[in-house]
Amino acid sequence: MFLEMEIPDYFIKRKGYSEYDIKMYIANKLYEIGVIGTNCGGQIVGIDQFEFAKEMHKYGVGMIDTMTKEDIEKDIKNA
Repeated sequence: MFLEMEIPDYFIKRKGYSEYDIKMYIANKLYEIGVIGTNCGGQIVGIDQFEFAKEMHKYGVGMIDTMTKEDIEKDIKNA
């Protein structure tokens, strides 16, 4: 799927956001609400899923913020 969006110039120029920033904010929100995973988030931004997961906290969402207690226990058990 291809999605084209028009972002007002003031948002980019005055606020100082880059195309990368905007994609990260959108992908982070979709991740936060459970619509996508890190792999898809990375694809939206154009980076791999590990880089996306590493960068998420800079845009307001940390992976740990969206994990349940069960998720964390499962990761610890599988480590």
